[in-house]
Amino acid sequence: MPSYFESETLGLSLVESIFAGIPVIATNWGGLPQIVQNPQGDCGLLCSMKDGKANIQSLVDCMNKMFEEYDKFQKNIEHCQEKFSMECCVNNYIKLFEKLLKN
Repeated sequence: MPSYFESETLGLSLVESIFAGIPVIATNWGGLPQIVQNPQGDCGLLCSMKDGKANIQSLVDCMNKMFEEYDKFQKNIEHCQEKFSMECCVNNYIKLFEKLLKN
């Protein structure tokens, strides 16, 4: 998922791909690295912004890694799916609103 906009904080299509069980390739920008690289492991690979050769190499690396470490990718994708589930997002909003109301 190439991203060239400084204002981009979260790529919805990235999260949707993860929910579909697809390892992703994203640029190292905004909130994208936090989604792709998480404490449980990677859900894909990051590449540099505006570097076509690096993006192509990342695609090749991702496909090779996906075949070599399929089970690992699937576990990491499951973690991302839990982190961005509707239930998790709603609970986070409730916590935020409760915190704001206390202040």
